[in-house]
Amino acid sequence: MVLARLNLVSRERLSAMKRRVGFVLLALALLVLGEWAGEDLVERPRLLLVLDSPVPLLGAAGLLVAWCVLGRSWRRAAVRAALSALLVAALAAGLWGGNDIGRHAFDACVEHGEEVRQALEAYRIAHGRYPPSLAALDRPSLPGNRLLHGDLLSYESDGSSYRLSFHDWLYDHQATDDSAFMAHK
Repeated sequence: MVLARLNLVSRERLSAMKRRVGFVLLALALLVLGEWAGEDLVERPRLLLVLDSPVPLLGAAGLLVAWCVLGRSWRRAAVRAALSALLVAALAAGLWGGNDIGRHAFDACVEHGEEVRQALEAYRIAHGRYPPSLAALDRPSLPGNRLLHGDLLSYESDGSSYRLSFHDWLYDHQATDDSAFMAHK
């Protein structure tokens, strides 16, 4: 009898631990998803259009309220509401952090793009041709680095000429071996 009770208690503890681990994994997944979506806001702010509309926000809020109220007691509803708020906070933190990374990557391209052009020219003078990739340049870091979406600054070269570019949602900034960065719509 005592052994059966201990077995039941350990099953309940295991079940509670699985729920907690599942919640933590869900929060981490939402944080990473927010980070990924936030980095992309510089290039494609479609997510902001969705967030600006009241329909998806009200729908999500309605689903959260329904999920919270479906608890068997007010205490359970309060716990569900608090957990929901933590999940929303994880997603919001990811969006904010990702957007910050994306904005810094874009700003770095604007501020240091001409330095990359100068490094490309120095490489051409030293080696007789442009490098096959930006990684061949003797620079500690290049502008436009993002965490999950790769580099914002793109480079194409056939050895005798090159094209550098980066863009946000409105303008495409391009430079070549014979012209400085210009913004195009």
